[in-house]
Amino acid sequence: MRLLLTGFILLSVWPAMGQTFNRRFDFNGQGRAQSALGIEKSLGSYLIVQLTSETDTIEPGLYFTHPSVGITRIDGSTGDKLLDRSFNPPWHGAGAGWANGSDSLPGGGVVVGGSKQDTLQNLSALLMVFDAQGDTVFTRDISPPGSQWNSFSVKHTLDGGFIVVGQTDLTGYLDGFAIKTDALGNVEWRRTYGQPAPRTDALLSVLELSNSDLIMGGAKYPTDLSQQRWVQRTDPQGVVIWEVLWPTIDPGASAQLSLLTNGEILMASNWSYAADFEQQRFQLARMEPENGTVIWDRQYGEAGSFQALFAAKEAPNGDLIACGVSEVPIGFHGVLLRTTSTGDSLWMRKYVYQDDVI
Repeated sequence: MRLLLTGFILLSVWPAMGQTFNRRFDFNGQGRAQSALGIEKSLGSYLIVQLTSETDTIEPGLYFTHPSVGITRIDGSTGDKLLDRSFNPPWHGAGAGWANGSDSLPGGGVVVGGSKQDTLQNLSALLMVFDAQGDTVFTRDISPPGSQWNSFSVKHTLDGGFIVVGQTDLTGYLDGFAIKTDALGNVEWRRTYGQPAPRTDALLSVLELSNSDLIMGGAKYPTDLSQQRWVQRTDPQGVVIWEVLWPTIDPGASAQLSLLTNGEILMASNWSYAADFEQQRFQLARMEPENGTVIWDRQYGEAGSFQALFAAKEAPNGDLIACGVSEVPIGFHGVLLRTTSTGDSLWMRKYVYQDDVI
């Protein structure tokens, strides 16, 4: 079975322009491979959601190493680490969704949408709620047994519940899915979306409108060598109202969504001009929520190897700020792009981290 996998690397600033701090965080001092997958404001500081790993002793000389969800609180001014917490179910690995897989909660806590995996490599969708100290409030396995469920993104909904999106093979091929729960993680409804076999689909982003309709973003693969950015609107029960597709030549990024203050939708992604990830440009598009009409669609930077935007937000003055990754000119760099509200580029910076160890 082939799941849709996209690497995510979080890098810091190069050259050092406009930085408040530039820090590296080693979860519990383990010195192991770790990935930051999300960051949320919390009581004047920040909670970082990450993928880490831990080793449990089964008996002397026998160990179980598994991925875990790590929660790290840092000071918002200095970047100083304030606490580390971790979670995984017994005899399972657990991880947060890589595509905006967390959301802030009242009181400073955080909800994480992700997956857990047993020792037979079975994946199930996992909803995790942590308080402001990173301690576990509750977790829920929200997918049925007998199939694979890989969660990528979560949002706290207006009714106090949660909406999780991702990818599943429930139908016998790979589809996008959405699961709606109440405030305690009890499933209210579950739906799959996509094309007939053998095509691959996935949902990696979700928003809620003021009337509780949902906007979902992801990718469809009409063929093995082509990809469509995919945005759809559903009613509060997950029934599709409209969908918009952007066909492109090469598999690349998916549609990552955010909601602007005027209710419009901002999509961050990339655009491919050739196969094998060799000719890609950064992409932003602004859409009407009523019917999916594209207001504007812009591309940025020179075409090059693997360039994609993974998240975008609206600044207080209405400017747009997006972050992503680039292999131009050589090696992976973090990217920040700032534009006007109409998509005109103001500046773009590339970043890399190094210290005495890395």
